[in-house]
Formats: sequence, C-alpha cells, structure tokens
Amino acid sequence: MSHSDIIKEQLDILDINLTFSEDYFERRKFKEEICSVYKGILSYQPQRCLCCGTENGSSIIKWGFKKV
Repeated sequence: MSHSDIIKEQLDILDINLTFSEDYFERRKFKEEICSVYKGILSYQPQRCLCCGTENGSSIIKWGFKKV
C-alpha cells in the first residue's frame, strides 16, 4: 500500500483521482492554532467546481476546514 493510499484511508477520502506527493504534509499556525495541512494532486483537470460551479481558469483551490 502506497503512502498516498494510507493517507486517503486515514482521512476517509474515497476519490481515486487524488494522490499525495512526498511533501504532502506540513503544520501551520492558523488563527492562533496549529493545523495539519495536506497537499494533494488531482490526476485530471476539472472544468468547474462541483460545489459552487465556478469555471476553472487555471486552478481550483479547496480551502476545506474540518475540526476533529
């Protein structure tokens, strides 16, 4: 099992088009709290955001926040 598969399993991500490179993880301070930041790569270029419908000019950034 690759490190990308292990991360997806731990984060409960089902998207098979998402992979994580070697520098996928870092800790950052956000609003006075230390947060875990995961960087993933999609294997395809989406035409628009599935949530809001915004067309993809050059990149779509998902600022997802989930408190555990």
